[in-house]
Parts: sequence; C-alpha cells; structure tokens
Amino acid sequence: MPVIIRVMKTSDARTLSPDAQEAIRMRVVAAVGEGMTQGEAARVFGVSRASVNAWVKKLREQGAAGLESQTRGRPAQTTLLKTRSEAAVRAICEHCPDALGLDEALWTREALCAFLAREHGTDISVWTASRYFKRWGFLPQRPLFQATRSAPAPVRRWFEREYPPIHAAAMRLKSEVLWCGDAAVSPEKFPGFSGVMYSAITARNELSFMIMPEFTPAAFQEFAERLLRQRGRSVFMMAAMHPVYESAQVRAWLAANRAGAQLHILPARSPEDAPHLIY
Repeated sequence: MPVIIRVMKTSDARTLSPDAQEAIRMRVVAAVGEGMTQGEAARVFGVSRASVNAWVKKLREQGAAGLESQTRGRPAQTTLLKTRSEAAVRAICEHCPDALGLDEALWTREALCAFLAREHGTDISVWTASRYFKRWGFLPQRPLFQATRSAPAPVRRWFEREYPPIHAAAMRLKSEVLWCGDAAVSPEKFPGFSGVMYSAITARNELSFMIMPEFTPAAFQEFAERLLRQRGRSVFMMAAMHPVYESAQVRAWLAANRAGAQLHILPARSPEDAPHLIY
C-alpha cells in the first residue's frame, strides 16, 4: 500500500513535545529509506537538512534506538557565546566545510547548523544561520536580477533580450541557474583578517560561498569545482564582468568542463560592453 506523505509547514520542531519530535524523526528516516532524498525530506517535513542528515547517520550507527527521545537535562544551547562565535568565524574564513569533516563542499546555512551542533553543541535553525552570516559580515554581492528597474539600460536590455534564452537553455538541459559574485569581507570577530567572499545564489535564495584571501583564477576554479560537487548537477553561472573570468586558466577550465558549467557575463554600465558567454 503506497505511503501518503503530506508536506508540513516549516516550523521549529524543538517546540514540539519529545514524543512528537521522535515521531517526526522516525517518519523522516522512513521516507529517506524509501527513496526520498534528504533535501526533499527536509522540505516535506519542515525540518533542516542538517537535522535529516544527523538522524539518518544516527539510524545507521545506532539503529532505531538512536532516534528515540532521551530524558532531558540541561536544555540545548541555542545561542553562541562570544568566544565560540569568534571561533566559528575563524573556521569559516580559514576552511571549507569538507576540510572540517562536514558533508558540504561550500558554506551554506545547513553547513553552519551542522558545524555549530557538532563543535559547540548549539542547535540553531537555518533562519538563525542566515542571521549569523549577516551579523558576522558574510554578505554576498547583491545579484543584479533583484534590481533590474534601477539598473543601467544595458543591464535592463540584457535581462529583457539575452537572459530569457539562457534560462530556457538551462531548463532544457536540467541545469541550475546561479548568480555569482565576489565581495570583500573583514569580519569584526576575526581581527586582522581581510579576504574575499565568492558566492552563488539560486533563485530560491539558497546561498553557497567560500572565503578566499583574494579572487584569482585559481580561486575561481576551486570555487566552481566545489559548486559542481555541492549542487550535483550542471550549472549556469551568471556574473558581472571581472578580469579573472578573462584569464587563460579560467577559459581553459570552462572549455574542459563545458558540459558541467557555463559562465555568462552580464553587461557593464557602458553601452559598448555587450554581454557574452565564456566557454
């Protein structure tokens, strides 16, 4: 008999009773066991992907007993102490998540949730993770597609004429469109550090980023390779013009990985600078 699963509204499962939380954990791992991806299960049951990953891991290592509610003592920490906040910022600036033993190749809200839970015993939601990123100064460059009305005429024309066929091609190839850009960062909680945050944002506002000392061809190549692993599918990367994209190393990498990644350059402010595609 088929199992019917209804999509639950996103909520903080920690507000539920222990029995209700246990029931959700059991339903989530059962759905994953029947073929649902962890990302789909997170959306369906209204929990974070980091929680789904942790529950599946517990089931694998401890069996069903690992998902049962335990007698509670001191409540889980839901906010970071100052020293732990500084340690988290340092980790983000100096390492990618997989170098710290996490599943993600780039920093995301889910990666931060998993990192804080494992390293500091702090259980936060993905929405709180977004607030931490903002508080710490990890603000991605704002994608131009969010401000087309106030954009220069060449940019508006690009969105009206050039972008629709690019988007159609991405949909035909089952590729994902991401809006990419670099932004300087100097987190207050990591005195003396300055670097570049290179990020990719989906239309669903899913953020993936990497901190690098400077934006170079080699750094872009590493980011792009990590992005392909992270997303698990081919990508169309939209970005404003930058000399790095014109480098021989980046052009060679894009040519060698044409089936996996395309880089589309938005026009600059001057009318003579037309958008183009780098292979």
